[in-house]
Amino acid sequence: MRRPSGWVWPFVISLLCTLWANSYVVMFFFYPVYLRKVGLEPWWIGLAMGSFYGATAVVRPTGGVALERMGWRRTAFLSFALMFLSSLGVFGARGPVGVLASRVLGGFGYGLALVALTAYQSVVVPARARGGSFAWVSVCYVLPQVVFLPLVEISFARDFHLPYRASFSIFSLLFLVFSLRLREVGEVELEEGVGLGDWGGFGELLRTEGLFVYLFASFLFGAINGTVLMFTSTLASERGLSSSLFLSLNALVAMSARVFGNSLLNRANRFLWLGPSMGAMVAALGLLPAASTNLQMAAVSALYGLGMAVSFPFVLAMASDLVPLRLRPKASSLAWVFMDLSWLLVPLLVGAVSSSWGVSSAFRLVFVSSIPSLAVLELLLVSLARRYATR
Repeated sequence: MRRPSGWVWPFVISLLCTLWANSYVVMFFFYPVYLRKVGLEPWWIGLAMGSFYGATAVVRPTGGVALERMGWRRTAFLSFALMFLSSLGVFGARGPVGVLASRVLGGFGYGLALVALTAYQSVVVPARARGGSFAWVSVCYVLPQVVFLPLVEISFARDFHLPYRASFSIFSLLFLVFSLRLREVGEVELEEGVGLGDWGGFGELLRTEGLFVYLFASFLFGAINGTVLMFTSTLASERGLSSSLFLSLNALVAMSARVFGNSLLNRANRFLWLGPSMGAMVAALGLLPAASTNLQMAAVSALYGLGMAVSFPFVLAMASDLVPLRLRPKASSLAWVFMDLSWLLVPLLVGAVSSSWGVSSAFRLVFVSSIPSLAVLELLLVSLARRYATR
């Protein structure tokens, strides 16, 4: 085994792995548009899009365990194989069965990759650098939206789909290339000594103080974010507004805040700032149905981006803040399951309400439901902050 190295370079490589995995999944934002162009029925399109999140939810619990048992490189290669097979289906599939299979395989591969990456980062990043480091992780989630989606939109406007169809394979291969350069956990100097046989079990994890708060925060964040990302385009189209303006601007604001405010995020008390930052997201969720111009949509997008800039990296960092190192891979897996669960339930709720009262009413219902949920979360977070301040 190689001599243990510092954490910075492995973390940088893990960021690039995160970037390419999320570039792969961001391409699916335009998949419904592409499938309509090739003549797939709307019912099949909806099923294909939803199946991805079902697949990620199924595989998430195995991501942390795979990192523990198989190591990073074997886990990454399995993730790559699933994503690459999915990309071949995206390139060639036109029928509903092939499209559905491609989405399911992609969900398995992406879900496994992201849980393993989050677990890896939660293990190797020291406490002094968590806020800023996970802010950089969050940048890698939104950067593909800013860079690649406008290019896809341009190519679609010209009915030139070949680069789009090939992009899934390209991003899968880039993920593999950088994954093979990433050191195993045992080859990195850690804050706490842990060997590959020292990982704890789920029973011990469930007894960890603060775990419920972490899972509750993950679920609530996912419910708010899922509503906005999945249904803002529908809300905007009903009013003749630009949905791409909202998606691109909030990603740009979030990315800029994370880059230029990185040192502040490192110093901030994550327990005390997570609630207010999610409050900004909830406020934007409530304001979206009232936006009647693109200027108003842009203002709400900026507010949402500021909330996202803080809340997402702080949710990701909670596993490291609350859970001993030997339990972090499993904690990350469990948190992603709760996020995926919210992404599965939100479309059912919004779809049911929208069919009778419209998508604006669905947004208002999620907004009203989020207020007491956020109040409870804030009380729990303040209590955690006080307990950890006395240690």
